[in-house]
Parts: sequence; structure tokens; C-alpha cells
Amino acid sequence: TGLGGHSGVLRIKKGEANFDPTYFYDVTAEIGRQACLMGLNYVGNGIAFGTIQYEDIMTSVRDRITNVAQVVKLDLKNKKATVMNTPLSPVGMVRSPLVFKGKYYTGIAPINQEAFIYEFDPAGDANSFKKGTALDGGGSVQVQLIAPHPTTN
Repeated sequence: TGLGGHSGVLRIKKGEANFDPTYFYDVTAEIGRQACLMGLNYVGNGIAFGTIQYEDIMTSVRDRITNVAQVVKLDLKNKKATVMNTPLSPVGMVRSPLVFKGKYYTGIAPINQEAFIYEFDPAGDANSFKKGTALDGGGSVQVQLIAPHPTTN
């Protein structure tokens, strides 16, 4: 976006090779402010989580290292966006998520605030998350989450 465009989601139906021309989910319009969808991870049951960058509070691309990003839950079937009530943080501080056992995990490291790994429940509302492990270095740490290797028992 950046110039007034819209961020959204397209789909490719199972067994198809092309975008479905009947489906476009305009995330920017649903959120109600100029926001760019920066990443998306599918959790299941039509729910995905992503990061939105609020371009309406940015003056240049350098502002991406300030608190301009937030986690958003997307209901892809019903085209509903829920901005999660988490703190704003730099874009890179919420970009390395993990989907594990039906939950969405990401590190959120706002500048000059406490940083944590957050667990999000896809079945809940904007407050359906909990803080997990505390991280050192709010605003200056980027977390790479890796799923445990499956075991054979």
C-alpha cells in the first residue's frame, strides 16, 4: 500500500492453479485505516494470523523500526479482521511466527517496553492471547520460533 492502496488476501482453490477471481478479502478496508498486511500464517478452520503495519502513522520506510505494527486475526471465510489488543511494535519484531498445536505464537518486542513471546487462541476475541516467556531487549530483539521435531513413540 503506502500510496493509498489496499492490502488483502487472494485464494487458490484446492486442485486449481490460478487465483479464484471471485475472492478478494480487502483487509485494509476491514480494519478501517491505512494498513499493510505484512505476513500471514494459516492456523486452521478458516483462521489466519498476520502482522499489519499502520502506514497512516508512518512518514517513511524507516519508520518500520518504530512501533507501527500489530497482530491481526483474519477470518478468511467470513472476511472479518480482529486487531489483537497487543502493543504496537516494530514490523520485524512480529514477523517470525509459529503455528503449533492449533495456536499462533510470535515474539512482540515494542521499543522501550517489555518483550514477550505471545500465544494466540484462534477461537477467541481481540483479547484471546497470553504472554509467555519474557525476552530481553524490547524493540531490539527478533525471535525466530521453531517447532519441536516430531518424535516417534
